[in-house]
Amino acid sequence: MQKLKISAGSSPENYQGSLRNLMSSQAFSGDVVQLGAGMDEGSIKGMKLKASRVSQVRFEPKALVRTAQIKECIHFTVPVSESERWSVNGIQLDNNSIFFNFGRDESEVVASRRNSLCGRITSKTFFHELGILGGTALQNQLTHTSVVKLPHRTHQDLVQTLNWIISRNAHELSQVSLERHLIRTLAVAFALSEQQSQRVANKSERKTALVQEARDIFAADERRAVSVADMCAELHVSAPTLIAAFRCVVGETPGRFFTLQGLAHAHDSLPGRTKRKSSVKGIALSNGFNDLGRFGSYYKSIYGRLPSEV
Repeated sequence: MQKLKISAGSSPENYQGSLRNLMSSQAFSGDVVQLGAGMDEGSIKGMKLKASRVSQVRFEPKALVRTAQIKECIHFTVPVSESERWSVNGIQLDNNSIFFNFGRDESEVVASRRNSLCGRITSKTFFHELGILGGTALQNQLTHTSVVKLPHRTHQDLVQTLNWIISRNAHELSQVSLERHLIRTLAVAFALSEQQSQRVANKSERKTALVQEARDIFAADERRAVSVADMCAELHVSAPTLIAAFRCVVGETPGRFFTLQGLAHAHDSLPGRTKRKSSVKGIALSNGFNDLGRFGSYYKSIYGRLPSEV
């Protein structure tokens, strides 16, 4: 597994690597479920500033990238380039918006031709800066999941500032000064923004919770074929309701999503991508694929080659 390339000491820590490798490392505690065809490792480069972090993320195929939420931190995502669909935790984004995760366990971003700036900042300092800018009125607007709309010029300035922070040499400025600049920049952007309605956020959170419950059922035994009907019966919802929730949150129907998730786990476990010595057959079986021919066909349709060719 590729390790983070960072510098030591109290200076800012630069890092750079492939999206797939860094997301599966302890530093990011996330994963990538590729939803569209293409062979791409993706890239992450960024700056770690004490507890805060800002990264530039690029990935060409449509994919869901999931990142665990760090306690005492706020996670954010800023779309930079146009995509067929930008969605975070089931909420649609446009190119002049920011997503803030104020309390959910994780952030899930669905996009194709992904080019985004994202990261995390310390909650305590952000709320302090927000209080200076807008008193308690702004803080009272916060929900677990907030999407804010920015004026075009403000969004351009935000992107420019975040890229400037990422491009700093690790010994130019201290972590404290750059972290303070990052947090203040995001607080100002939030203060100048227009929030989406509370109704949209609440509706999305209900769908996200439903999708997570379905995932928990599937994860209880990934080798067993769990049908949509089985999940609906256990969750006491109709098939159209469950399918609509999955389409909103992860961009796919339940059946296709779990197939793609199994392919993603198999892809990351193949002998050509890890030091572990496992057979393709063993990897397929451990990820719920009992028909090797069908597994190879599914895999090639997404990753462009057979598993044995990786």
